[in-house]
Amino acid sequence: MANERSTMYLFEHGSIKNCRLEFAERREAEFSLLWQGLCDLFWDEDYSDNLDFQIEARVQFIGIAVYEKEPSTSQQMLSRFQNLSDFTQESIPTYAPESTTQFRPKVD
Repeated sequence: MANERSTMYLFEHGSIKNCRLEFAERREAEFSLLWQGLCDLFWDEDYSDNLDFQIEARVQFIGIAVYEKEPSTSQQMLSRFQNLSDFTQESIPTYAPESTTQFRPKVD
């Protein structure tokens, strides 16, 4: 089954299936990212569907956005997964109908 949020665009949007997303090798706020799966490109008969797909990159972690209007509720939601003392908190405007709380990692 395809992940409805993952697509590859060449001539049209094609599904990316059997995805695996892996974060590894953390160096401070930078991580190695490996994203692999199968994609549909519909190029021709040889390069149509179920093609191997892989991206390797370094990514910078800049924060966590919680789509919740109330800051106290945002803190409660994030505290289930992270230590809040590791983050600073601010409200940011977004495209979402409600405001969003951004938690950024503290810099020593």
